[in-house]
Amino acid sequence: MYTIWTGWMDYFATGEGRSLMAYIGHAQSADELRTNASEVFGEYYARGLDIAEGLIENNVTLMVFSAKTFELVRGLDGKASIRCHAFVAFNGS
Repeated sequence: MYTIWTGWMDYFATGEGRSLMAYIGHAQSADELRTNASEVFGEYYARGLDIAEGLIENNVTLMVFSAKTFELVRGLDGKASIRCHAFVAFNGS
């Protein structure tokens, strides 16, 4: 059965910048969501995603998705296939 899953990551390597990314979509498992996210973010980033079943609102997902996005996903759940993804990167060097 397909349910909503959320994957997210706050990635930083050198301390000069950060990359925030999140993926929300229908999947049958965490592995399937990771595979779907790798098509968008690439395998390197997808491997590092934290993934949980459900529509997760946390410090990363709330930064990259608007409240309207969460409202839309809730309204479409069970009515349509859903894929939302966002990537925000900044570097201070």
